[in-house]
Amino acid sequence: VHDGKTVALAEGFGGVCVECFELDIYAPNHLGATNDAWKNAFLRGRHVGCSLLVATQRPQLVDRIATSQAGRIITFAMFEPAELKYLEGAGGQRFRELAQKLPRYHSAWLHKDDWRIEHRGADYQILHSWHGYGSP
Repeated sequence: VHDGKTVALAEGFGGVCVECFELDIYAPNHLGATNDAWKNAFLRGRHVGCSLLVATQRPQLVDRIATSQAGRIITFAMFEPAELKYLEGAGGQRFRELAQKLPRYHSAWLHKDDWRIEHRGADYQILHSWHGYGSP
């Protein structure tokens, strides 16, 4: 819900981070079918200081709004044609090609603020990559 109380609550906490695994279940291909709370989180959450940390093993089943609103997309190796097509739509041909040839446990990071693509080794930095809105 986007109202004054929600904004004040998020600001009071210094921002809020919502973590969701198996995003394909909660934000399927047609987000219109998703309940209003999730739709509001995706469409307006970042405007009131709410960060989303989401994960899925089936990106092709997730509504495109999830990647269009994302500030960063991280992927591990992908090989299925539908998955690769989704990655290309989200981050371009270079992003898809890198995801297709990643070694085990390596990751590709798409930074959407400047469309930079980064290849990271098996250093598990991904576990420390997210932070709440306004955090250093």
